[in-house]
Amino acid sequence: MSVGKINITQTLAKVEGLLGKDRSISPAARAMFELLVTIIHLLVAKLGLNSSNSSIPPSSTIPIKSNPSLSTGGRFLQANTRMLVMRRVR
Repeated sequence: MSVGKINITQTLAKVEGLLGKDRSISPAARAMFELLVTIIHLLVAKLGLNSSNSSIPPSSTIPIKSNPSLSTGGRFLQANTRMLVMRRVR
């Protein structure tokens, strides 16, 4: 899986390879890094799940807007924020 220009799967495989080769890391640090890598694997797997490829019901899948600042609520919030800033400056 990639996010932006970063291939997370390849990066994690590289990290795991380097951890396996490095003998200078203490056992406690190695265990911590292995735990972190495992957590990242789990989060990446969850990132790719949605109602079409898992048992998540479609009603619980929330569509993400591409630009929330363009929505009516976003413009309202921006306008009110500007008014608050202007009031504080004066």
